[in-house]
Amino acid sequence: MAYNESIGSSGAPPVSGHLRDLLLLVFSFDGRMGRQTYWLLWAGLTAVKCLSFLGLLWMYTIVKSEEVPPHLADLGYIGGLLLVLVMFFALIGRASIEARRNHDRGQSALLLALIFVPVLGPFFYLYLFVANGFLAGTPEPNAYG
Repeated sequence: MAYNESIGSSGAPPVSGHLRDLLLLVFSFDGRMGRQTYWLLWAGLTAVKCLSFLGLLWMYTIVKSEEVPPHLADLGYIGGLLLVLVMFFALIGRASIEARRNHDRGQSALLLALIFVPVLGPFFYLYLFVANGFLAGTPEPNAYG
């Protein structure tokens, strides 16, 4: 069977070019990212996480309410699990944009692991917020692109 570019090698239709570009923009850990793109994605992912958290609170009130029939309470559990999944993907996207801003400034993405060091983590997170959000990247090519 010959390869047909319009449907891809698996026979499934290809992902739309714009959707693929958006997914790569949010979830790719390769390359560099400028400050403007960083702030736009940071704001968008932060909004997704905040809305998901509010949705989780709403689902919790549905599950715990005595006035809601049991079959609707089950939907609250399912909705809560879906919102946790959305928050997980927002967290992965957030790690991706932080990593690529580090690359733009000539630093390794492995520095993000310092966020998880007890006591030091919150201070390093604040440093990353300031450095990635406000400091310019290296103008010349570096090891990351």
